[in-house]
Amino acid sequence: MPELSYEAFKDYVKDHIKEFLSAEYENHDMKFESISKVGIQYDALIIRDPSETMSVTPLLNLTEAYEQFQNGKDMDYILDSLADIRMNASEPHVMANKNDLLSWEFAKTRLTTRLINSDINKDYLMNKPHENVADLSVVYQMIIHEDRDGVSSVVVTDDLMNTWGVDKKTLHDVAMQNISERPISFMNIQDAALAAIMNENSKTNLLEDVEPIVVSDYLSPLFVLSNERGNFGAALAANSSIMDKITDKLGPVYVLPSSVNEVLIVPKSECDLNFLAATVADVNKEVLDSKEFLSNSVYAYDKNSKTLAIAHDGIEHDKTQNKDRGLER
Repeated sequence: MPELSYEAFKDYVKDHIKEFLSAEYENHDMKFESISKVGIQYDALIIRDPSETMSVTPLLNLTEAYEQFQNGKDMDYILDSLADIRMNASEPHVMANKNDLLSWEFAKTRLTTRLINSDINKDYLMNKPHENVADLSVVYQMIIHEDRDGVSSVVVTDDLMNTWGVDKKTLHDVAMQNISERPISFMNIQDAALAAIMNENSKTNLLEDVEPIVVSDYLSPLFVLSNERGNFGAALAANSSIMDKITDKLGPVYVLPSSVNEVLIVPKSECDLNFLAATVADVNKEVLDSKEFLSNSVYAYDKNSKTLAIAHDGIEHDKTQNKDRGLER
């Protein structure tokens, strides 16, 4: 097949993909949509049943597909792959009607948060209410469907917030209250690693224990904080009620941005700050998927002011300094 421009490629896919779909998709609507997610932008083709006005439907990534085409993949192979994604996805669930989504009474119990890097996502943040936390930003989502397979949500934009008739402070306060009431996971990093190796989904919340946490009982002073699902749980570090409970158990702490999904908590008395900054930078560079990157900074939580602030910006560090005060005992 001859070379195609990107726009011609998109049109060709839209014109021919139904040849690779089963008959039930014959009358489905198709449209292009520009997708802007945290740290990701791409063009998608959406194939939707017109009778399902409010549903979650797979987004077929055409930007990625065009890269495959440019790298020599056959067009039929690309069309077949895209069709498989659409047909093999779970059937879209109708979660709510439009009036529900525009209702504050419906939305307020479903609000949740995500924590993202402010600078990397400055364009993404332009039309969305957000709360700045050091070099990070809290953004808001409304859960519209949740089951054992995952969560479907809607990003809260300025327009949606204004439709609800609430201000940013109300939005933030309600969302923070919601995440503090949902199940969280707070456990030592070795227990978390063992659970991952054993493929166990059980989560532990040491904050619920009456007994104090004795850090010396563990081989590592690092503790993992996330939500029960382990998705976008880093936002819990911006919740003062949760962080107060942690400092009640551990004393003053540093917060390490492990990823958008979780943070690591370590008592200040247990590790050297420069060593922590070096470790965060190395993990971010060598191990972490770029889509999950949060920050190279190390943060400190101040219980008196109830704020998370940068303790080390990660720009300069000495890997060799105080290695005897590292992450392993």
